Amino acid sequence: MSDAFISVGKTKKRRGKHAASARPPLAQLIEQAQSELEHEGWLTEAQNTLQTALDAASFPLVVGNAPSSLRILCLGLGSPDSSHTSRAQFAFLSHLGKTLNVAPSNIVLSDPVFTAEDISLFTTRGMEIAPPNDTHAYLCSSPRIIYMPHCDMELHDVVLRASTLDNVVLISNRLADYVENKTSRDLESRVPTLLRIVPFLRCSALPASKTWPSAFNNTSVQFVPPASLESCTTALKLGEKTPVDGQSKQNMAPSDGSETQNVDSHTRPVDEQDILKARTEQVGTEQRDLASAENQRCANAPEKEAEPESTTRESRVGYSR
Repeated sequence: MSDAFISVGKTKKRRGKHAASARPPLAQLIEQAQSELEHEGWLTEAQNTLQTALDAASFPLVVGNAPSSLRILCLGLGSPDSSHTSRAQFAFLSHLGKTLNVAPSNIVLSDPVFTAEDISLFTTRGMEIAPPNDTHAYLCSSPRIIYMPHCDMELHDVVLRASTLDNVVLISNRLADYVENKTSRDLESRVPTLLRIVPFLRCSALPASKTWPSAFNNTSVQFVPPASLESCTTALKLGEKTPVDGQSKQNMAPSDGSETQNVDSHTRPVDEQDILKARTEQVGTEQRDLASAENQRCANAPEKEAEPESTTRESRVGYSR
């Protein structure tokens, strides 16, 4: 037997059936999600629900192809680059802009978890990106739609406190769900503005989506009707001095018996920008971790699977994922 070695050429490694394949461009994935929503009829139903609310809120009518005066502010979208759910929600946002004739420059997005690819997608479409701690000016513009998919109640409170309520329509989780089964004292300390506005809100639920159940579950169109604006404003002004539980803020004594401090909002105004910045810094790392975990799950799955339903998008806090 010969001791000579037989030279064997290099062989290609066989790729397993679950080997990662090149992902389609993000824009293509967005178009796919929008196509799925359109095919099941969800976009048409959701658009009809929103239009009914806009009419009831006395929003300016869209005439023909004339550009609308509406602005859309989107907070807490999450990262379409990292999240299937965020792609579907962005597809809805894009659809709203087109059907309402909103100029892309009047669509403003803000979320600390946006990736470079997310920002490239938005800017390519002509949309504006606002720093998370610099959205106050957009909250005060009017008329406007504020789109906050699956954000927490504290962020809603900050947004509502910074907004003027006339000519504002909110697309978000049903806000009444946040105040149900919670004590007035807890809500007073955490979300006093939300607590007082909820009784005046008119709410219309968006339809359930079979293709993207977790993207829009519990999502509703909400606004304060024009006939209720005066009463709502009065309730908010009274609430600055007297909490819901009836205890005056000026008379709330510390539990340790020390001297009472005056915490009336008229003498010590709340800075919404500071609150928003603090909440953004608090949740930024956590949401990036959530996006990374979801991205890893998607990479390990052989194909896209429906995500489990959750009213707060995987316990999203503040700005999302």
